[in-house]
Amino acid sequence: MCINGLLPRPAPTKEFIEVIEILREIAENMNQIAISVYTQNAMDKSFYMENYEKLQDQINEIMILIRQPINMEEVWQLPKYGQ
Repeated sequence: MCINGLLPRPAPTKEFIEVIEILREIAENMNQIAISVYTQNAMDKSFYMENYEKLQDQINEIMILIRQPINMEEVWQLPKYGQ
């Protein structure tokens, strides 16, 4: 990555990882609710599945963003500490 002028992003914080895990749990709960509602014919499963998929997409987007490398040119243009 460095040869290509990129720096890897630092590892995400513990708190951020916990948030992602909570979002995944919510998504799984939504999926379980959707299955339960569908089997009881109380509500349209597609409504819940649509939300479940949107939540999963958001989680995936967050994970992609935090894993993107940092362009070294951008780092070099940042103001230096103590100056």
